[in-house]
Amino acid sequence: MENTKKKIIAEATFLLTLKNGFGNVSIKEIQEASGLSRGSIYHYFNDKEEIFMYMVDIYLSDNFFEYKKAIKKSSDSFIKRIENVFHSVLILDEKEFIFPDSFKYKYDNKKYFQIFYSSVYKPTKCKLILHKLYEESFNFYRELVEEAVENKEINDDTDVDALAMSIHTILKGCLHLWVFYPDLPSKKYINANLKTFMHLIGYEN
Repeated sequence: MENTKKKIIAEATFLLTLKNGFGNVSIKEIQEASGLSRGSIYHYFNDKEEIFMYMVDIYLSDNFFEYKKAIKKSSDSFIKRIENVFHSVLILDEKEFIFPDSFKYKYDNKKYFQIFYSSVYKPTKCKLILHKLYEESFNFYRELVEEAVENKEINDDTDVDALAMSIHTILKGCLHLWVFYPDLPSKKYINANLKTFMHLIGYEN
């Protein structure tokens, strides 16, 4: 029951934040959207910042594990999996939603990532959650590279860590550009990076 009510509060806050920005969301609005009393909200959370930290944990971390699971269980080639990593994060429109059954909501992905980019400036616990997620992301990309080597899709002398780091940093760079520079041609940047990446690993169609 406790986790259920906490998630109701987090869900209400998340949807309000997508619409109005976290700084513009009040406890009263969270109360009205969640259908819970002010006392209930303060029973589970000391303040709004604590709700934010919980929201980061369940909405960023949980979504990462869902998309990781969807990519891992696919039988696609290494390059197709990498393409799906990029396009499932940088969703440009509804038609390009790669794994529609993996996520509960269809929301504006730019606003979604703007929320979590802002968590860098929040309390230390948020930073720790993000740091852990970055580590898990790197390990995930490393697994994909290792599988590609085992399946002889890429050279067996490939520096696995370096290639995983390359995927990680390219995706972070594209994500940053996509979120904060809306006028830039996002799809063009993604495709250019994927093309360069394929060339670097000597991949041929």
